[in-house]
Amino acid sequence: MKKIIILLFFSLLFADSFNDFKTKFIKYNSYTIDPYNNNRVTSESQGYTLYLCVKNNNQQLFDSIWKWTKAHMQRKDNLFSWEYNKKIIDKNNATDGDLFISYSLLLAYEKWGNKQYLKNFKLISREIKKLFLPIFWNKSLNILLFPGKYGFLKDNVLQIYPSYYIPFIFKKFSRYDEFYKNVYLFTKSLYKTKDLTTKLYYDLINKVYYQGKFFNMNVYRLIPYAKIDNENLDYLKRTFFEVNNFFNKNGFIPLTLYVNGKYKGKSPYCIYKWFYFVYKNAKYLKKFNILKKYDKRNYFCEALDLMLKEK
Repeated sequence: MKKIIILLFFSLLFADSFNDFKTKFIKYNSYTIDPYNNNRVTSESQGYTLYLCVKNNNQQLFDSIWKWTKAHMQRKDNLFSWEYNKKIIDKNNATDGDLFISYSLLLAYEKWGNKQYLKNFKLISREIKKLFLPIFWNKSLNILLFPGKYGFLKDNVLQIYPSYYIPFIFKKFSRYDEFYKNVYLFTKSLYKTKDLTTKLYYDLINKVYYQGKFFNMNVYRLIPYAKIDNENLDYLKRTFFEVNNFFNKNGFIPLTLYVNGKYKGKSPYCIYKWFYFVYKNAKYLKKFNILKKYDKRNYFCEALDLMLKEK
């Protein structure tokens, strides 16, 4: 009886169903919109949705979404333009979107056995691999990841997004390519950085990191990524120490928290659930349950909720 109560409790923490998600966010069985950003489509939203199709054993929808994504967003180099809204808005790729799309194709191959999925996975992952830059520094291997092909390297300083390091994806890739074993190990060490900001900067000449100036929901998603990887989340208490302190003093998580203590906006409901997983503070869960009632158009939160939902 106790086990049933616990399962029911945690089921309330997640999005209701993939069918609800499809009704609200997937259009024409082809693409997933972001209502809070002018109904745009991103490579990330397509990657999330392809992953959810595999997880929910819906091959027909997977094929339909993949066909549209390939036709409308894939570039000649096999990576994907980041933003689409009736036409391509931003031609540059977003590496996390590319990773989720290629990962989903690999999962689809393993689940349904279609070798075309594997062929496309290999084509995309071969290009993604070119965006990694291994550097030895202080007797350790640092594997830098370009967030996109263009615009992130200036004056020999590379801008890095920690949220583009996705441990469960790298773990899966390592079964097909030894290179990703080191990427996975570096990712686990990166996640343990105290007060890890949304952006990092790496000076390629002096071989030194600089922390960014703010935290926001992009870096917060390290929590669900670590949870999907079946990690014990205790180490993330150090990673988000400053954000947790802010919540304890002010009762909410900022949409953006600057290192000088200033903030902008308030985070959506799912962020509170994620911090509850780390800190086990009932105030986070209370805030989550209150806010979830009023936020019905947040594709980002619902997609991540469904990724975390047990089968």
